[in-house]
Amino acid sequence: MTNAIHPGSRIRKLMLGILVLALLMLSAACASAASSTTTSQGITFTVSWPDEIKCGTPVSFRFSSSGGSGQMKYRIHSLMDEDGATVYDQSYGQNGAYSDIDHWDFTFCASGSYRIRFGVMDMSTFAYTTTKYITINISDPAYPSVNAIVEDITGECRAKGFATQYEQALWLHDRLLDMCEYDFSYTYCSPEAALARGKGTCEAYHRALVKLLNKMGIETQRITSWDHVWTGVKLDGEWTQIDATWNDTASSNNPDINAQHLYFGLPGEVMERVHTYREAPADPGTSYERNYYIRSGLIDRYTQRFAPSALQQLADGKRAFSLPFSGAYANVLGPLTAYAMHKLPWPGLTLQCSYTGDALKGTLDFLFTCTYDFDLILPAGITVIEAEAFMGSTGFDSVKLPDSCQSIGDRAFAGIANLAIRIPAGVISIGDGAFDAGTVIIGTAGSAAEVWAAANGCTFWVEQEIQ
Repeated sequence: MTNAIHPGSRIRKLMLGILVLALLMLSAACASAASSTTTSQGITFTVSWPDEIKCGTPVSFRFSSSGGSGQMKYRIHSLMDEDGATVYDQSYGQNGAYSDIDHWDFTFCASGSYRIRFGVMDMSTFAYTTTKYITINISDPAYPSVNAIVEDITGECRAKGFATQYEQALWLHDRLLDMCEYDFSYTYCSPEAALARGKGTCEAYHRALVKLLNKMGIETQRITSWDHVWTGVKLDGEWTQIDATWNDTASSNNPDINAQHLYFGLPGEVMERVHTYREAPADPGTSYERNYYIRSGLIDRYTQRFAPSALQQLADGKRAFSLPFSGAYANVLGPLTAYAMHKLPWPGLTLQCSYTGDALKGTLDFLFTCTYDFDLILPAGITVIEAEAFMGSTGFDSVKLPDSCQSIGDRAFAGIANLAIRIPAGVISIGDGAFDAGTVIIGTAGSAAEVWAAANGCTFWVEQEIQ
């Protein structure tokens, strides 16, 4: 008799082997999975996920439910970091919409502790329930925690040895912009987004900057409009405002515009030109001296453009006038230029300068008033200023001659930089080189002083027009 194996027996053994393997794989999968189950409103809702989670790889949170009508849809309810900051913005668009997809995938980008919650809705009865907060702890050496990243960055900042909080904040701001780009999906909104994921919304920029600055001992405040958030910062004792998001998204082909610092250190009255406060900050800041354009001298490119025109207007005897200002970001650069203009040397004059206009064009409005508190007032009765009498003198840059004066000798006030001098109408003789070119001469229209100023490269202001 032949001991033959029937073909059907082989098939049964093969099928049995496959079944055993499948059971082993299922058992292993179950052993390596975590889950959370909630029962409410007649619905039992279970979420399961891998027991070990690694950063940089999508993690699938799987949903199952029983009870109700069976017409179930699921959603991500919330995902927060250990500080309570929202990591995933489920409020925007379809990010948190109910779906019949039975899983939700997410890639973590930093170690740390997270709290996550999911929801289910019976689309027939609209009964719904959510899981309790599920704690996810991740420790992945290749992906440090946000706090560790902050520690490393601020450590680098301290090592730079900056003398001021302004310098520290500027360096941290620039480092943040190097690490992050704007998230146009409007999904990622925590410090993790900006510092580890590399993309985030305005919330991410603001929260990341706050963590960096606070770690350096710099005070901050949260400032919002109806659809935006940016940062109030106290630098070296003065509050100012920084919009890191807009700095990172601004652009310009104009070489005079440093787009990445347009909104660094703006006082409240300038920031209000580009944002509408949802709630006014406790201290919006009034100082322009924490502004990047002012502090770096970049604003000089604008003042140098307008100063000659302003001087010409003054030389023509005008004290109130406007000059056109146009170009991208005019609502920021215009006020900064106006502030910088009044800091230029206007001997004997006080300038009030402001910007009127919108984001593209407007005017710089000038109002000069004569406020001479003369450094040197010569006594009444003097009729002649002798040749070289004050040549090369120091300690003053404005002089008032008495009405009794009739003559000024050669080189009487030569070698005095930025001099402004009031010459009375009774002066009929002014010697050669009495003043250096560029001296501001204040006098009466049609006087010898006006004639001398025109012939010798000096600026002449009509006295009655500026008092």
